[in-house]
Order: sequence, then C-alpha cells, then structure tokens
Amino acid sequence: MIYFGETLKKLRKEKELTQEVLAEFLGVSFQTVSKWERNESYPDIAMLPVIAAFFGVSTDTLLGVDKAADEAKIQKYIEDYENQWRLGHWSELSGTLKKATVEYPGEFRLLIRYMNSLMNAQSNDRDGALAISSEFQSIYDNIQNYCTDDSIRLWAKRMICSHYKALGKTEEMEKILEEMPLMKNSRDYIATYLYRSPDNAHEPACKNAVSELVYLLDGAIFNLYGLNMAYSAQEQIIALKAMLHVFDSVFPDGDYGKSYLQVIYSNGHLAHWHAEIGDNETAYKYLRTCAELAKKFDAMPQVTEHTSFLVNGMSFDKQMISKSHEESMCGRMKRLINDKYPLSEEFKQDVKFKEIMNIL
Repeated sequence: MIYFGETLKKLRKEKELTQEVLAEFLGVSFQTVSKWERNESYPDIAMLPVIAAFFGVSTDTLLGVDKAADEAKIQKYIEDYENQWRLGHWSELSGTLKKATVEYPGEFRLLIRYMNSLMNAQSNDRDGALAISSEFQSIYDNIQNYCTDDSIRLWAKRMICSHYKALGKTEEMEKILEEMPLMKNSRDYIATYLYRSPDNAHEPACKNAVSELVYLLDGAIFNLYGLNMAYSAQEQIIALKAMLHVFDSVFPDGDYGKSYLQVIYSNGHLAHWHAEIGDNETAYKYLRTCAELAKKFDAMPQVTEHTSFLVNGMSFDKQMISKSHEESMCGRMKRLINDKYPLSEEFKQDVKFKEIMNIL
C-alpha cells in the first residue's frame, strides 16, 4: 500500500472533496482519512472495494499497483541511462529517452536525462547547438515552469548555460549563472557543518566534501591554465604540478577515487608540455607515470575503499568515471598519446616512449 495515501489524496482533490465529506461517506473520522493520506495507517481490506467504487477506479489503481509498475519501468530507463552514459553512447541514449518521455510525458527525471543526452549527442560548437536549440529550450522551459525538484532544475540550468555558451548567447548565459547558488551553498559543503559529531552522518559528509572539493579545484585550475593558450607551457606546468601536489597530499596512498582520471590526464599533459619546452627526460617520466596509473586503474576491482587518512573508509565505484569510448583506461590513454597529445615523431621513436606504450 505504499502509494495508497497519495493516490487517495489525489482522487479526493479531483472530486473537490474535503477529508470530512469523504470520512462521513465511509463512516470514519476525518482524522482517520488524514492518517490514510499520510500513509500513517491503512483502511481495513474489506473497505478498499468501497473506496475504489466511490471514486470509480479499480482497487489496483487505488493501491498504486499501476504506479508501482510505472515506477519500475522509469527506474529501468534511468538504470539504462547510467550504464550507457558511462560508455558515452549519447546518440542511442537520446533516441531511447525521447521514446521514454513520450511514454511518461510528465516525468522530469526522464526529461532531464533526455536533455543531457541530447546535448552530448551533438557537438559543442555553434552548428551542433543550433540543431537542437528549439527542442532544448522547450525542455528547459518545461522544467523551470513545472518541475518542483530543485536538483533537476539546477541540472537543467547548468546545461542551458553550456548551450547558450555554444550559441554565443553570453548575456543569457550570465543571467542564468546569477540565479544559481554559490559553491558555499552546495549540498556537499553545507552537510559538513549541519551534521555534528557524534552524528553518524558527520564524518562521511566531511570526507565526501573533501573528495568533491579537490575534484572541483582541479577542474577550476585546469579550466584556467590548461585551456587558456595565453599561458606558456612553463606556466601550465607550474599550475598542474601544484594540483598534483594537492592530489598527493590528500590521497598519499594513491587512492584518488573520482579524481583518478584527472590525475592520469594531468600526468599526460605534463608530459607533452615538458616535451614542448625540450625537456624530454621529464616528459618521459610523467608519461610513464600516466601509463602506470592507467594500468593500475584497469586492474582495480569495480569498488574499492579509500585508505588515505582524510577520506579513509569511503568507497569508490570506478564505473562512475564516464567514458567517451567503450574502452579500458589503458586503451583510452594509448589513443590520446598517439592521436591527441602534440608529441613529435622524434619523441615517439625513442626507446623510452616504446617502453611506455608497452605498459599500455
């Protein structure tokens, strides 16, 4: 009877009845009806057909059996989304989720995921953004106007900002940004001081915040230096080495958790930036570390437990790291090193480079 209370309340309001009127018809007190609607108690099983007949529905509908079946299907769609998201199968996802939103038009949990898959299925350039602009804006407006779940509304705001950025709509993007909360108002940070020792939730909340804040700090530093060609290779090296120092201070046991990919990438970028300034020996050192970390990541079990002091006891599921291709971490880094990193052919001909590639 998990859905009985909300179903009863919905049916009563549709008929514009008060709890007192319904209670009088059923021969119970209005306090009893109130408890039913709050799922604090349930009617005798013999009364269910009477209530169902009064509202002109089946007992299955009254008990929320249909809703439970729908919820199971919705959860299956969400589970499939999570699995395909990790593999980067955006085009397949957008097609599946479009059908799901037609099947469940008022289900914002599916609509927001369709919005995300739609954005990722297109390139982030202006042409890709233009191709989905009308539908994307319509979904966003629907969520902002009718969805009451703040987490979904904020997710949609984050995506529309990226969309406006791709379209060159800076003014619209900045307007949305002004509506969004500051980092200090985030759930992860607020939880660190709302819970207090010896509350069982206090320690995991703080450790989760440590992991999340380090992850975000890396993103901020890389977005400033790693993606800004105004900085020299030497300046980019200084920034990334500082971030690696933070990683190794917080995770001295090498249990980088959700930041594992960032640490691997940072070593890879440091390798090609050192190669760019002619320091090949240091470049090979960082590239070897990159390869060894990728191999270690692939060998890890799906779920591991942190051992570093600041986060010990927390668990990490490596499948939560998204993939742009269906490949191992070694396969990903081999592809990036060969095809994406600006390494000269002379650099690649050295025996040290070949030894590194053999690790992968």
